[in-house]
Amino acid sequence: MDVDAEVECAICYETITEPTALPCACNVSYCPRCWDRSLASSFNSGDRARCPTCRSPVRVDFDSNTCRLVFSRESDDAPPGAHDEGAEAEGRLLSLGSEAVAMQAVLARYLASHRPAEEAMRRRKETIDRLVEQAVPAMTRLLDRFRRNHETAIAKFIEQPTLALDGIASEEIKKEIADLGGIADDCTDKTKTIQRFLDFAQKGAVSSFLVSHQLEAPPCVCGNVLERVTSKERARRYLSKKYTQASVEQALERLQSSTVVCDLCDGKIPMKTFIWTCKNEDSTILHATTYDICDGCFGRHVCGVISEPGFSQAMASRGSEVQGGDAMRGADDDDYEEV
Repeated sequence: MDVDAEVECAICYETITEPTALPCACNVSYCPRCWDRSLASSFNSGDRARCPTCRSPVRVDFDSNTCRLVFSRESDDAPPGAHDEGAEAEGRLLSLGSEAVAMQAVLARYLASHRPAEEAMRRRKETIDRLVEQAVPAMTRLLDRFRRNHETAIAKFIEQPTLALDGIASEEIKKEIADLGGIADDCTDKTKTIQRFLDFAQKGAVSSFLVSHQLEAPPCVCGNVLERVTSKERARRYLSKKYTQASVEQALERLQSSTVVCDLCDGKIPMKTFIWTCKNEDSTILHATTYDICDGCFGRHVCGVISEPGFSQAMASRGSEVQGGDAMRGADDDDYEEV
């Protein structure tokens, strides 16, 4: 076999320049991107990342020092204690000497070893939380580096926001105010529009808005870039993958609270605020439910602006009603019962 021969990815058929070391026994070649996307796809359709060939479960970790994913073989056993509980039940019923009861015990043991819903939810949450925690140091380093690379421009955003905003169209600023829950239709000129925005929004939100309009896109820990969208748009993108457009828009009209949490501070991101989310969305196993950063964390790490206490709650109260609900990473169908 020619060791110098080009190797093609089994999925995209492109020449592999960086081979992926598989944690399983499969003798198949994947490029890093296709392997990553395949793991994310299997994870999002079930509760585990799995090899696309042999379907064996794969444990995924993230090395924050090298910014690389690390793969290892994961056990595919039944939930801990399930077999023991079933065996004990079978033993107790067998002692009764009834063949019918013994058969019931076998069934009980089988059911005890198959608790898909509860175990899948626990395992899925565990994987998501582990990867988010492992990625935080690398993500904060990337944001700090982005700030240093654009230090002069960002300083202008902080010290001279009026001058910086003058370079942005009035309609864009009015739209920002409206998305935050304010009103600017009565502003008859650009000067009044800018002042309304500065009076209404916190410094972190103003700086974040300027970064999104005047600087290059900030990097995401997965290698892609972040974009700034409203919480409503973030919800729309999620729902659009599962429901018809008409159903999505109807749900968004009634949606008053968001269950998305910031992957840096763990804070709940309410409606009528903005989120920095990865353009890679859920196509990487590193953040299979997408990667989200609140404006408060972005302002702190990139602009050096410390938001007022209760940033999310303060912004949410300006023109929106936020109701209770459990915060979580990504989103599940139960979060959008309106659909």
